Order: sequence, then structure tokens, then C-alpha cells
Amino acid sequence: MEAVKRIVETAWLGCLWCVGYLAAPALFAVLDDRALAGQTAGYLFHQVTLLTLVCGAFLVALPPAGRPRRVYRFIVLAIVMLLAANEWGVRPWMDSARLADGTPGPDFGLRHGVSAMVYLVASLLGVALLAVRTRSD
Repeated sequence: MEAVKRIVETAWLGCLWCVGYLAAPALFAVLDDRALAGQTAGYLFHQVTLLTLVCGAFLVALPPAGRPRRVYRFIVLAIVMLLAANEWGVRPWMDSARLADGTPGPDFGLRHGVSAMVYLVASLLGVALLAVRTRSD
């Protein structure tokens, strides 16, 4: 079962990092249509959030064996809450900064920055999760 937990962690955190720091920037670098790039990136971030809910529930219910189970669960829950807040709190707030034609309004950049910071904190907590996991092995 420990191998399954390790695979879930690896797949989950790998998706979180790949979408946030490889796929989304690549969309904006390759596609000329920024609206399409943004819609596609938003879809990918939504999928990462759904994956986070599933993997987070699994890892909270069955944390790795060892001492730092509380810390491990806390970090998993923090990542889940951050990405859920980003998806269902910050993202609608960010979308409300769009103009009637769908283009970004004057406050969009600030709101996008808040979303990016939330995602960065969740990503860094993923590193902390692996560090805690390594200490428990």
C-alpha cells in the first residue's frame, strides 16, 4: 500500500507542477490567440483541482506510515484548500475583472497575480510534503 501512496503523491504533485509551470506557460508561448491559451490553461487548472480533491482525500485517509502523520495530513489539506479556494473563490473573482467582450480589464492582472501566488504556495507545500514523507521513510 505504501507504493500506491507514493505513486498517488508522484502523479498528483507532478501534474500540479507540470500544468502550472510547463503546460500553461507553453500555451501562451505557442498560441497566438491569448484568449484560447487562457481558456485552455483554465481548463487544465480546473482538472488539477479535481485531481487534488481525489488525491487529497485518499492521502488524508491513508497517510504514510511513520511519525509525522499530523504534519503530512495538514500539508495535504492545506494544498487541497488552497487549490479549492483558487478554483471556486479567486478564479470567479478574477473572471469578474474581464470586460464585456471577455478581454482582461484593468484589475485582471492583480487578480491573476493573487491566483498565481496561491498556486505557488500550494506548489511549494508539495515540496514540503515530499520532505515530510522522506523523513518518515
